[in-house]
Amino acid sequence: FRAQYNSPLGFRVEGIYTPIMHAETYAQKGPWVPNKVTDLKSKIGQLPATLATYGDLMKASTLQDDLYPDTNKLEYGQFGGYVNFSVGPVDLGVSYYNGHYKQVSANLTGLIAAGTLAKTGGSSSPLASVLGPYAANPMPSLHYDKLQSFGLDAQTALGPFTLRSELVYNLTKDTDGNDPWTHNNSIGYLFGFDVGLPVHNLNLNVQMTGNVILKKNEIKDNKIVFASALPGISTEAYDADYDPTGKYTNHKIVVQLQDKFYYEKVTATIKAIYGIERADLILMPEVSFKVRDGWKATASGLVIHNFDKKENSEFYGWLDNSFIQLAVNYTF
Repeated sequence: FRAQYNSPLGFRVEGIYTPIMHAETYAQKGPWVPNKVTDLKSKIGQLPATLATYGDLMKASTLQDDLYPDTNKLEYGQFGGYVNFSVGPVDLGVSYYNGHYKQVSANLTGLIAAGTLAKTGGSSSPLASVLGPYAANPMPSLHYDKLQSFGLDAQTALGPFTLRSELVYNLTKDTDGNDPWTHNNSIGYLFGFDVGLPVHNLNLNVQMTGNVILKKNEIKDNKIVFASALPGISTEAYDADYDPTGKYTNHKIVVQLQDKFYYEKVTATIKAIYGIERADLILMPEVSFKVRDGWKATASGLVIHNFDKKENSEFYGWLDNSFIQLAVNYTF
């Protein structure tokens, strides 16, 4: 559902509501499985051995294949609002979003308890009375964190340059950063420009994007305390925001150069993305040709490379997935 109001005073208000949410979906097998999905599946894959250790073979043989929540429910409804106005030569916008993270989080309390219990003797362990109730349900509980986002954006022209900037604050229930199963609050930002170059029809677009996870020290310090008499068990490696490199900022430089030829029937584009903290580089060249009305042929490719330790790459697992593809599209 969408509503829009254009005020005679010069501002525009827009509101959007969707009764359900379409979460991000990931490949479960093949070359495009994200590293975080592989890591979660690895943790789940430990369950049969863990459960069998203390005799729960029935559960070990009936593990669910799909643990993801059903987001086709009203409780996953989303609302967004946007106000746009101008102050002198600057276009400004204020936005608000109320919904959920599209990326799943996992509560692994039961899995950690079951693993600890299995390592200390199973049902005969002296810790059985404490860990048993938690270990009774070792399957990860997957959920989508509740999220509110507050945003600002600005755009203006300065000579031949069009300048843009955005700022967003992402608010979850884990404001203190002490819940390992919920994403911490974060700040995201973008600033950049595009300009037409005095060479043929070249257009250059440059952006810097950034994301900063707040309360990063809590990720390292968080522990599960099952009982006051037991030492806390670190949850750092299981935290929803955990990064094995310990880097909780993510900055990228995005550059796109585009030109058009042959009466604008041919468009050539090269896009480069460089991840500063992890030294990742992505190159995406593309050439498209408007064959005739409605028909377009495209040749494109993707190259991913890391200049540092591959295991620290944001795209670890995808580094060998460079490709070239051809496509023909018809619009009617």
